[in-house]
Amino acid sequence: MTQKNINVSILAEIINKLSEINLAETKVRIPKVKPFKMQDKINFNNLIKTKYIIEDHCFFSSIVYDIYYQFDEQANNRSFAVLQTIRQVYNELTSLNKYSSDEIYNKCKNKIKSFVENSINLKVLEIESLLLYIDIILVDAFIRCEIFKEVEII
Repeated sequence: MTQKNINVSILAEIINKLSEINLAETKVRIPKVKPFKMQDKINFNNLIKTKYIIEDHCFFSSIVYDIYYQFDEQANNRSFAVLQTIRQVYNELTSLNKYSSDEIYNKCKNKIKSFVENSINLKVLEIESLLLYIDIILVDAFIRCEIFKEVEII
């Protein structure tokens, strides 16, 4: 007998929160992050396929910011723990020096998906919704410069 869903995950809670929001009707505001030109970072990291995901989902970063804020009010370091988990997955894949930037993004997405699918607190979602929410979280991490290299300013 295989045991599944044995961990509790903050990432799963964030995905659950995102699933409660009508993203199509949500007014977004610019999140407070390090200033940079997103297109420059996309080009600098040679994100060819992933650039469309980033461009489509960057507007939801303020929603993720609000969710992190709520979670950090409940307990210290919750958003930090999530971002460090994402950064760790990214760094592990990058250190292998065998994947393109687009492959690294997709492998990060798949690892995060596996991680949250094994969480007892992830509610039942359609796979399309789950993948959308993971993209939104990863794009937010990209905007916060937690994943992919920052543009070198000369």
